[in-house]
Amino acid sequence: MVKKFLCCCLLLGSSLIGNAQDLSDLVRKALHIVESREMGEDEMVDSVEVEIISEELVDLDSLETSIENYVDSSTVEEPILSDLQRLYQKNAFQTIWYNDRSLLIKSEGLLEILSATYEHGLLPIRYNYAFLDSIYQSLNTDKLNMRDLSEEDYENIVAFDIICSKFALKLAKDLRFGVLEPSKLPHQWEIPRDELDIVPLLYKAIETNELQGFYEEMAPQNEYYKRLAASLKIFQKRVEADTNKVLLKTPQKLELGDTGQQVLLLKKRLAFFYELPQDTLPNKEQTNYSPVNYQEDSIVNNTKTAYIFESNLCQDTIFYTSDSFKIMTDSSQYSFVDTLSMEIDTLTLTKDSLLAEVEMVYDSAYFDSTLLKYVKKFQYDYGLKADGIVGPNTIAKLNGSLDNQLKQIEINLERWRWLPRDIGGDYILVNVAGFYLDVFEQDSSKLNKKVMVGTPRTKTPIFSNMMQYIELNPYWTVPYSIATREMLPKIKKDPGYLARNNYKLLSGGKAVNPYAVDWTNVKRGSFPYIIRQNPGSNNALGEIKFMFPNRYSVYLHDTQSKDKFVEPSRAFSHGCVRLEKPMELAEYLFRKDNKYTPEKLDQLLKKRKNKRIDLEKPIPIYLLYWTAWVDRSGKLHLQEDVYKRDNALVELWGNWGRRRTDM
Repeated sequence: MVKKFLCCCLLLGSSLIGNAQDLSDLVRKALHIVESREMGEDEMVDSVEVEIISEELVDLDSLETSIENYVDSSTVEEPILSDLQRLYQKNAFQTIWYNDRSLLIKSEGLLEILSATYEHGLLPIRYNYAFLDSIYQSLNTDKLNMRDLSEEDYENIVAFDIICSKFALKLAKDLRFGVLEPSKLPHQWEIPRDELDIVPLLYKAIETNELQGFYEEMAPQNEYYKRLAASLKIFQKRVEADTNKVLLKTPQKLELGDTGQQVLLLKKRLAFFYELPQDTLPNKEQTNYSPVNYQEDSIVNNTKTAYIFESNLCQDTIFYTSDSFKIMTDSSQYSFVDTLSMEIDTLTLTKDSLLAEVEMVYDSAYFDSTLLKYVKKFQYDYGLKADGIVGPNTIAKLNGSLDNQLKQIEINLERWRWLPRDIGGDYILVNVAGFYLDVFEQDSSKLNKKVMVGTPRTKTPIFSNMMQYIELNPYWTVPYSIATREMLPKIKKDPGYLARNNYKLLSGGKAVNPYAVDWTNVKRGSFPYIIRQNPGSNNALGEIKFMFPNRYSVYLHDTQSKDKFVEPSRAFSHGCVRLEKPMELAEYLFRKDNKYTPEKLDQLLKKRKNKRIDLEKPIPIYLLYWTAWVDRSGKLHLQEDVYKRDNALVELWGNWGRRRTDM
């Protein structure tokens, strides 16, 4: 008796050449064992691994006994074949990855692909790569010169072959549809999924030796997915390098002009995210100069320091272009400088014709404008207010685990895989978590706009639809929740609130005088009216809205709160999407329509009358949720999770996306 696969496979060689055997019966038996157990996805341990690859003592007799105990195929109707069975049916139930002509060449290609799944945020251990590779190495080396194989050897060939097929199918499905099923997640995702039969495509790829191309096609072809996957590789290296983590102390605040050990640590931590300029200038530099320009006197105390980075000497002026040097002394005959002007990163010093000597000393622990630039960049890339002040939120992001950020990238790649591959030649994408809108032509972004989305309490839903028309000078029918929760208390205090804000009170489609209503008897739970705001300068929807009819009554629209677009986190609405500079989107949508030119749209707006204009060709719109993405300029953004959806997904991802399949 021998240990299955872990022992038997070590004796397997290449004597199948010239001595081919029909292994279809053994393949059928092994497949029946695989299919004999109905196992939920929460306990995904394939029977073939338990019965054929475990470290228990297993021989051909026990395999046959298991089959006999399972079912008498002559008396039971043939069940619907699984994908694994159908794959082997296409090959007449012969081994797929091993035969008397190609040995293990095909499986070698598969193993190379499995080893690189991390490039898509999928761990090779999910596909038992290390185990399969060890078996492969044994099959290729230990018995290459032997002439015959035993039945036990063939048993192991079949076991290895079926496991290769199982994980080949698993990887194809993971790339094409995603690891997780979004409809089963604890948060909403209502975008249609693709339906595709993977089996014939995989079989064709195996037969034609085009596995690499097949798996490349299984992954999303969108350019933004590819960019995020490329950023993942860079980030993986960053995580590997972050072995000696630098932590900034909390609480504290660092800003331009500060100096000390914490500034040095700040530079060190930022170096994990960006390639900061190196300190290459000398520690000291003596400069003798004799300026001739005389301007208005400005007294400078001998102890005053001005911070600069490098100096360019002109004939009459010392001009400094950055700020990491200190002017420590002024040894001129007179203790004043004629003119001194300084900005964040520029210092200009002008003196009279008296000879002066200046000593400059570099201070690496100084928070200069170069560091300020990278702090702002970090804050922008991570969805923080880019004010250059290193406070609690920025420090929390800097001190945060890079491994957690790596998982954030991985789960956003997974979200891409949930989308249908054909999302339209031209389409609109709203990233709710990222607060932006992109208009695409063949995956090329042509227009990018900031948006505001629903608050965590009034979340913007995640779904897709077709944008069909726009409305200029729209009416706003106030949602019931807003009318009863926010407006009713104001109306009860002052019915004139409605008229002052251009609202009408309606009942059965007819206007109602709010002063004629006994508001004391109107309750929030039984509000009998509709409130509608007329078009106008103070309309909550602004000048335009973009309609894609849906059960949520969600749409894109203009807003009166334009000042909030400067905020990094823009979850301010009741669920609809407020759009920055919406007329630019309208002009783009009608760019090929000579009837509605920008000038014509402007004329219609000025009439202050409601006007519906149908799009000549409806355009798909997707409201999605990504907390990690790469923008048009190639910058990676890791956004704050405004609806707190990443944590639940990361937990599931840890169980399934990064999970080792038990042996």
